[in-house]
Amino acid sequence: MKPYDTHATADPFARSISAFETLMGTVSGGDASAWTHAELEEHLEVAGRELLRQLLQDHLDLRARQEEEVVRAGVGPVVVGPEGRVRPWRETGHARWLASVFGLVRVTRVAHDSVAEFGSWVG
Repeated sequence: MKPYDTHATADPFARSISAFETLMGTVSGGDASAWTHAELEEHLEVAGRELLRQLLQDHLDLRARQEEEVVRAGVGPVVVGPEGRVRPWRETGHARWLASVFGLVRVTRVAHDSVAEFGSWVG
């Protein structure tokens, strides 16, 4: 039995939408009407940057899911290393932090290597 793909039905930008709705609720609420223009600008700057960071993160997560789907389907580009050898070995889930202009985001990619090289650095 094939497991359910839970990512297909979930909105990949749900966290961004939630952040936007939270921001809208804050600036349209009673507390914000008592803020000075400077306080409002400061809040929008901080929350707006976080919203943009979340949009970037959601997009990167979507790219990672799409890349993993291609690997699971057994299709995709042929990766050739700088030495000219084809890298047929693929492993999903390799992640690193990336400092963006909006803040830190996590980038997850598929690793590619040749079987011979892989065998040389594993036990």
